Amino acid sequence: IGVAGYNLSGGQRQRIGLARAFYDNPKLVILDEPNANLDEAGEIALSNSLIEAKKRGVSVIVISHRPSVLSVVDKILILQDGLVAAFGNKKEIMEKIMPQNNAAKNDGTIHLNQMNKS
Repeated sequence: IGVAGYNLSGGQRQRIGLARAFYDNPKLVILDEPNANLDEAGEIALSNSLIEAKKRGVSVIVISHRPSVLSVVDKILILQDGLVAAFGNKKEIMEKIMPQNNAAKNDGTIHLNQMNKS
């Protein structure tokens, strides 16, 4: 590993950061955009890490614009313009937002334009 990790890709540095976050059996882990630079293998590793953390009783808060990480979460909190736009179990929130996302071009992010109007 080079100085400041310069010989590593963004995804590799992110995976090392993820390993550090779960080191020493924490009770709470906050991950900000943990899948931003991950390839498919990294996304799978992230999902597996989150599943393992849940089994060990670790509370994990994930901040993300990319919906792929939602497959392993229990609850979703959506903030829009600094305010809570939605909060609840994953199924309930996904049912609220999916119709508008299916109608729009899916660029890998979740769009909330009409959420507060329903």
